[in-house]
Amino acid sequence: MIGERLRRASESRQFAHDGKLIPVTISVGLAGMPDAGIKDASALVAAADAALYRSKQGGRNRVRAPGAMQAPEPEGDETAADGAPDEADA
Repeated sequence: MIGERLRRASESRQFAHDGKLIPVTISVGLAGMPDAGIKDASALVAAADAALYRSKQGGRNRVRAPGAMQAPEPEGDETAADGAPDEADA
């Protein structure tokens, strides 16, 4: 999934400022069509926004998407494990 590839790429890249390494992670919310609950562009944006909100609520360095689009949790990253089920996991 593209969201997971973006998350991994940003996580693995090293950013520096004034000689200091700065860890960078991203949170991603995804939605796609066709989907029974998404009828138009406004609904698509609203679904992606809701997924991004869930991603941010869950912690850093996450990808959230509705149902079958859901990406696996990042491996070996303690900041990504919140222990609480996500709406897409229910």
